[in-house]
Amino acid sequence: MNDAQTQHFLKKQLKIFEDPWENYLVHDAKYFMPLLCHSQMLNIEEQVLLASFIRHSIKEESISEYKLKPSALVDELITFATNFKDDEEEPSLLEKLAAILKSRTAPKDSVIALEEEMERVLKMFYLQMRVKGHLKPYKDDYFV
Repeated sequence: MNDAQTQHFLKKQLKIFEDPWENYLVHDAKYFMPLLCHSQMLNIEEQVLLASFIRHSIKEESISEYKLKPSALVDELITFATNFKDDEEEPSLLEKLAAILKSRTAPKDSVIALEEEMERVLKMFYLQMRVKGHLKPYKDDYFV
């Protein structure tokens, strides 16, 4: 990552054209690195949720759309995942994730179902952020 960033800045200084897609992770890093490098104490299941959110946001190319500061975005994500349930008696995504992490030998079907549910929750979180007005009208472009 450091090498790619150094190369990016050298090309910029020397005014050498650079296709933004060559270094999309460097450009995305300015959005996801503050999410990773923070001082918040997170449980392991919250860390897994955050890592999944970052991976999902990069894959969906939506990481640059969020207006919130990193700590506020993490808080919103954790609160949303805690409160999002299909049924009141059903455990939340974080509770299910904690149970699987503690069991250490979860059936493959349970893990796959949890991954699918996490994907669904992350999509719903994106929609919730749009409704609350926490998304920019368009994503930031990679052209710097």
